[in-house]
Amino acid sequence: MDYLSLIDMDTALSLVRHHIPPLTGRERVSVGAACGRVVCADVAAPYDVPSYPKAQMDGYAVSSTDLYGASDATPVRLSLCGAAHAGDEVRRSVTSGTCVYVATGAAVPDGADAVLMREDAGEGDDTITARAPVLPGQHIMRPGYDIGAGTVLVRRGTRVTPRLVALLAGAGVSEVSCFPRPRVAVFSTGTEVIDPSCPPAYGRTHDANGPQLCAALAALGAVPVPRGIVPDDRASLAAAVASAAGHDAVILSAGVSKGHRDHVLGALSDAGCEVHFHGIAVKPGKPTVFATLSSVPVFGLPGHPVSCYTLFTLLVRPAILALSAMENPLRTACYPLAKRLSVPVGRRQYLPVRIADGKAVPVFRGSGALSSLMDADGFAVLDVLDEYLDEGDVVKVVLLDE
Repeated sequence: MDYLSLIDMDTALSLVRHHIPPLTGRERVSVGAACGRVVCADVAAPYDVPSYPKAQMDGYAVSSTDLYGASDATPVRLSLCGAAHAGDEVRRSVTSGTCVYVATGAAVPDGADAVLMREDAGEGDDTITARAPVLPGQHIMRPGYDIGAGTVLVRRGTRVTPRLVALLAGAGVSEVSCFPRPRVAVFSTGTEVIDPSCPPAYGRTHDANGPQLCAALAALGAVPVPRGIVPDDRASLAAAVASAAGHDAVILSAGVSKGHRDHVLGALSDAGCEVHFHGIAVKPGKPTVFATLSSVPVFGLPGHPVSCYTLFTLLVRPAILALSAMENPLRTACYPLAKRLSVPVGRRQYLPVRIADGKAVPVFRGSGALSSLMDADGFAVLDVLDEYLDEGDVVKVVLLDE
């Protein structure tokens, strides 16, 4: 493995995917706690929803044949034989010439095949006067209309959302079988790096990458395990990596380039890792490292926050989703450039841009400038042989989806 022997991004992604270990383990999770989890088996509806004929309007359960021709001019009088409210166990039935008051959500009595809306009738003490006809099935949700028993509600590999929680719970599913959430160890490196709780100090930098990576992992449904800040010392870095062997993945930020204090590559070898590549022909993020410790994927990302987040989005995110058995490709769209740009020939550039007035507006202020991320809606993909792109040239933008 040559030091900083550059490969293209597609090759890097292929190598990462090849080294993602197969998923093992299952966990039964209550539906109320399943949001964000990934189901490991199809889930089918155990019952019809609704399980009974359900009134969709406040009104009167009737036989539709009784109201044939009913109108303001020729109203039809029916005997009112009781009421049914949501949750009542209806034991009565409707016969010709009779009706039962039903509230929205109530079970429709036997013998009734329609619900007459309350506003289409006048009510007396024990009769109603119907002023409109009804069609068979009108304002009744039949059993299984919403969901039929046996219908697949969630496919294997689906991440549970709040809407899916409602669907599962409403169908009578109380638990689902899920893949374990991948546990990812996160290290920040650098002797100059200090915790955000510390006051500023000359020559020291608050750690942005650690919290950023942990937040991004949590948003993917993984379990971030912050392991703190490791100084620029090869032995300390090697010990830190080796200590993370029990996790499902490991991420380090900074120390991956060719400076005198960039020891991550050597530390990975010392820890027993197999390095699969060091260097991708992209800007930013050129010195990115990927290795495995036994079967555990290990990522070494650049130290500048913009570079770190860019490579997390493009390279690490797919790996974490694969560990979760989930496909969630990045959203892309095409926009014309708002201004002329110079392009680094020979390397694919991912340029932070804001989308304004239907155009991609560059907002890059340097890989170390946090404001470049705050102002960005996505990364414009500049993968061309020319040295310049003109205003109005259309580029693909990888959209940030948080």
